[in-house]
This record gives sequence, C-alpha cells and structure tokens, in this order.
Amino acid sequence: MKRSLKRLQQGFESSCGSTKEFASFARKFKNDLVKAIEPSGAIVSDFYRGHFYVSGFIRRADNKCIYFSISDVRHFPADKILIRIATNEHDFSGGANNYATYEGISESISTL
Repeated sequence: MKRSLKRLQQGFESSCGSTKEFASFARKFKNDLVKAIEPSGAIVSDFYRGHFYVSGFIRRADNKCIYFSISDVRHFPADKILIRIATNEHDFSGGANNYATYEGISESISTL
C-alpha cells in the first residue's frame, strides 16, 4: 500500500475530467490492495474508479462481503479507507461505517 499512499500524499491536480495521474493512482491502489489482502484469502470482487474517488467490494475467505471507499482525494483526507459490511456487491449502503488505514487494511477487513 506504500506506493499508492505516497502518491496520495503528493496530492492531485484538480480537473473537471479524469486525469492520467489519478488513473495511475487508482491502478496502483487496486494492485496494492490485492497484494495486501491476498494472504488472508480475500479478493477484490469489484472495483470502481470515479472522478477522483475509488470504491468497490472485497470478498473475504469466509464469503462475507465488504464495501470500501476513498472519498474525493482532492478535498478529503485520504489517509483512511471507509469499510463496512455489505450483503453483496450491490449493497452500497451496508452496515455501520468503519475506517481502516492503508497499513492496516488487511487486519481491519479480517476483524470487521
């Protein structure tokens, strides 16, 4: 997760359209996330790149579904990731909000 966190700390140029730097960040974040949760047997089942935000779903080894989201990185602190239990990959409202750090995302998903 260090690659994507380093990029977040550098900031992003604001734009009314998608930027190459944010697209690159989103790819790196997804790859970093996959590597971080892989040892627990979890997978990234859906991933969405929006206009300066990312979200998606993680399917744990016990088949529980977790929603994750990073708010607009231009305006909100991006040092934490929103996570919550979801019933499936279409449940965007899910359970109670919880937050994970980049370094602790795997542990937070396991204990949620």
